[in-house]
Amino acid sequence: YGAVDIAGGAVIDLAAPTSGTYSGILFFQHPDAPYSASSTFNFNGGSTMELTGVLYVPNNAIVFSGGNTTTGNCTKIVGLTVDFSGNAEINNSCAGTGVPSIYLLDKVPLVE
Repeated sequence: YGAVDIAGGAVIDLAAPTSGTYSGILFFQHPDAPYSASSTFNFNGGSTMELTGVLYVPNNAIVFSGGNTTTGNCTKIVGLTVDFSGNAEINNSCAGTGVPSIYLLDKVPLVE
């Protein structure tokens, strides 16, 4: 099972497909992927990204760290853990992007 590691200085512009089976899914890690520190999805400081779509990593961590700016209008996140540190930020205005809504069936715990 793979992971994503975008490091400082990177300029990334990615958008999910707008039709088909994986419409709206930007990154997908199979739900059977076991938890592993080497399977963390890292979006590191000093990178500038335009990410439009859902980051779906149900059994591993997603980390956005300092100095990281995501300028895409629609970034949704599903992860075992999600960690924002430093000046990391994302946008979540998805109207008209083709990215589906995420409906929660239970409560989402936020841990500080």
